[in-house]
Amino acid sequence: MVIVWEKPACPNCNTVKGILREEGIKFETRQIFDGNNITPEARALMDEHGIGSAPIVKSDHVVFGGFNKAKLDELIDWERVWEA
Repeated sequence: MVIVWEKPACPNCNTVKGILREEGIKFETRQIFDGNNITPEARALMDEHGIGSAPIVKSDHVVFGGFNKAKLDELIDWERVWEA
């Protein structure tokens, strides 16, 4: 399962979600912020993986932050392998 943590008015978040949709990859969205505070789940991923930009994208095999085309392609490849 792919999870995309997003924040409001985030162009990179929208780009990543659009590519995942185009590629037929199912994903769930969650919010990075709960009001003015980063959610504990998002904070833990940021700290563990050194992520400093949105979106935070996590699958069973890949975790990254921001718009990282190489990592997004890797995630898509993994998801296709596991869906087959």
